[in-house]
Amino acid sequence: MNKLSLTYLTKAFNRLEKYLPDDTDTLLSWYDIHPDYYAVTTIGKYVYCLFALPIMSSNGKEIKHVCEIDSNVLERITILVYEDDTIIADISGLHASMDTLLTNEKVFNFCADESDWTYLEHYCLCGNYFPKIAYPPNKESSSLLVSGEALLITNAYVTTAYRRQLIFRNMVQMIKEHALRYSYENTDLYTAIALDPDIAQYGPDTRPEPYYYSFEVDEPRRLVNVSIMEKLNFTPIRLEADEIGDGTKLWFALQHEKEISKTEHLS
Repeated sequence: MNKLSLTYLTKAFNRLEKYLPDDTDTLLSWYDIHPDYYAVTTIGKYVYCLFALPIMSSNGKEIKHVCEIDSNVLERITILVYEDDTIIADISGLHASMDTLLTNEKVFNFCADESDWTYLEHYCLCGNYFPKIAYPPNKESSSLLVSGEALLITNAYVTTAYRRQLIFRNMVQMIKEHALRYSYENTDLYTAIALDPDIAQYGPDTRPEPYYYSFEVDEPRRLVNVSIMEKLNFTPIRLEADEIGDGTKLWFALQHEKEISKTEHLS
């Protein structure tokens, strides 16, 4: 592990300590012998620190500590973007094979329990690209051998003062490429993201009061997010009230990139 990686992985693990499965020293030791699970790089003035953590093994058991990792069907990928010691942007997502997303009941349950947004991303991705396959996955399902990788982007934020510098585009590019790191031949990548207004978790944009949904306030922000994702070649979709049952209109964006090779530049 080089000095840049050690420095920024340490910063990231210390910052996110309460959300991670082990202490910083244990994680650093694990990543030191698993270099395919992290990537730290400088783009322009900023450092992009990516690390992935397996969260479910092939037998359906949730992984609580890195010492338990023996196989992996679902992982969480996180990127923190730094200006020196300050986090200015972040993105995170869940990565699995598309076959796993369509057939694995325990992965579906994990996504449904994680949040309403993650459940709906799972629902949108499977339903829109594979409408003839029974949903949701159940224990009677067997592998369909659907090829390709799936990425559910569960969080993304760029501090207001740092926008319009391609930081979000760089994060999306980096997280997608990491999801494809084991794909040596041409493969398909299916990606979903919720377009709800971002809620700052750090820095000057953070608000002390809790977030409350408001159509009048939130819908204009959703429409801005729609236009951003269209520029990245995502297709926006809007779930109507009768699909989720509470009258809320929710925007998502989907993308299916076909037969990507490792030498291609993702859009």
